[in-house]
Amino acid sequence: MDPLSCPRCGYEMKIISPIHEPDVIGRILRHLGLWKQPPDPHEGKIKAPADGPVVMEDFDDGWPGYEEPVWVYH
Repeated sequence: MDPLSCPRCGYEMKIISPIHEPDVIGRILRHLGLWKQPPDPHEGKIKAPADGPVVMEDFDDGWPGYEEPVWVYH
């Protein structure tokens, strides 16, 4: 998919002027129905399990001489 091809007719589009102002970009995207709110940065953080053993397992990361155990929650 070429971002400079018209989605309706397939004709090549040309960039007239870039838009750098975030509020202008947001207004355009909202008008087109393409705006999505960014996710809350505090939501969905990975949390360690409250209970259960923590086991360290070795694995080959492809770097010889640099081995670190991996923390695995069971």
